[in-house]
Amino acid sequence: MPRVLVLMSTYNGEKYLAEQINSIIIQRGVDVSLLIRDDGSTDGTLEIINYYRSRFPDKIFLIAENNIGVKDSFYFLIESSQDHYDYYAFADQDDIWVPDRLQRAIQLVKFEEEKSPGIPLLYCSATKMFDENQIIGIWPPSPKRKLSIFNALAENVVVGCTMVINKPSKQILVRLKPVTQNIIMHDWWMYICVSLFGKIVFDYYPTVFYRQHSSNLIGGDTSPGCFFIFKRMKRFVLNAERRRSKQLKELYNALCRNNMETILSGSIGPLIDYEKKHVFSRVRIAIKSPLYKQSSLDTFFLWMSIVFKRY
Repeated sequence: MPRVLVLMSTYNGEKYLAEQINSIIIQRGVDVSLLIRDDGSTDGTLEIINYYRSRFPDKIFLIAENNIGVKDSFYFLIESSQDHYDYYAFADQDDIWVPDRLQRAIQLVKFEEEKSPGIPLLYCSATKMFDENQIIGIWPPSPKRKLSIFNALAENVVVGCTMVINKPSKQILVRLKPVTQNIIMHDWWMYICVSLFGKIVFDYYPTVFYRQHSSNLIGGDTSPGCFFIFKRMKRFVLNAERRRSKQLKELYNALCRNNMETILSGSIGPLIDYEKKHVFSRVRIAIKSPLYKQSSLDTFFLWMSIVFKRY
């Protein structure tokens, strides 16, 4: 059976953690292990983890550390994970996995590995969003356009808690370790890096019950049309920090650190330090930019974000 290491970062997650660990341990068709890094919890999280460690001492491993934040915590897990596993999966502390989640993911990844041996691959899927009372909906929707570096530099369609990667992906992520203050989220960075060197495998089938509650750092979006447009306009107006641009520069710097900067095509190069250019130059950059989002409306706002220095 394929050996899979699940990476989980916990922080004050006592309310839902046991249910999630149970759903991971019972995964079918794989030899699963769970590596947890606790990010300085002050509730009963460590007691719950230690209970499960006592039941599964050869399957569950704990690194208890000080609080450094979710991005650094997950990257610590990536770097700390041993290389003798076949695949690596990522888990939040408060979701629930369907029993065949890892088996299904690995089947789809293996199919791509047979076609293109040795390339980095990242599997992700839709989720079934739910709260305490009901199923809210399926999120995110299946991509309408190709998942590529040109999409990854514009938006994130990868839900981190659904990701499964192969060894080549892990190696490239370790090699391109970012300054985490310069990236938006670890899953978005992984989408960028793997799409640049390999391939993204999106599964329309929801493999995770994605819990929505007040403690979510980032939640799904199933807004109806009018609210969708309003939220996009609000995001455009408020996005003065240019976080995507900062993330693009971090990618360029990470490639430079590895003498791989030429991988970024000339069509992306003008976006680096685009905000320092004259407005007419920004218009040309926006028109010629190969970046795109999954929806035409979002792509329009992307172009406007370049023109008005909101990218």
